Amino acid sequence: MSSASDDSMRAVKMECASSANVRKTSMSRVRDCFIIMTLAGLTFGLATKAVSQGDTQKSHGEWRQYNGGYDATRFSPLTKINANNVGSLREVARFKIPETMSFQSNPVVVGGTLYVTTLHNTYAIDARTGQQRWMRRHDLKNPGPGRLGRGVAYADGRVFRGLTDGHVLAMNASTGDVIWDVIGADTKAGEFYNRPY
Repeated sequence: MSSASDDSMRAVKMECASSANVRKTSMSRVRDCFIIMTLAGLTFGLATKAVSQGDTQKSHGEWRQYNGGYDATRFSPLTKINANNVGSLREVARFKIPETMSFQSNPVVVGGTLYVTTLHNTYAIDARTGQQRWMRRHDLKNPGPGRLGRGVAYADGRVFRGLTDGHVLAMNASTGDVIWDVIGADTKAGEFYNRPY
């Protein structure tokens, strides 16, 4: 009987020790998660502050990314066109997209250039005349299920574009030359980009 109760006591002690180790491990994980979340929060806060400062320094006539600016408000502070004169607007320029497919690109306007995309092409168009400045064709290698190109983002003289074959690339905003091209999504897993952000 004494041997059985000693075995029981040892089992209870081992279980308690194991439970204490689990609690220590859990507490370590909670502490590690807290540290990671704190660092992520600080990083996000600093990045948001830097982005918002950069966004306020842009020209009022620019539309640098999908939804307008880095704050994504879709608000334009321009006041020249308003409810009283919108009916008197006249067409002064036109650019015909040669592709005949669904077109859902949000135009990005920076420095008098309008950037639009289709599934295969990125266009830079003079916003005043409608003349094409450059066009970059993207030969999709293994297109994923996405069938749209919804625009570019702009920063520091570059336009960024996500493609349905999982590539993300940066192009020179003035020439359309590719600066870098990386694979960021696995099309075999159904992943793809239709915008760069």
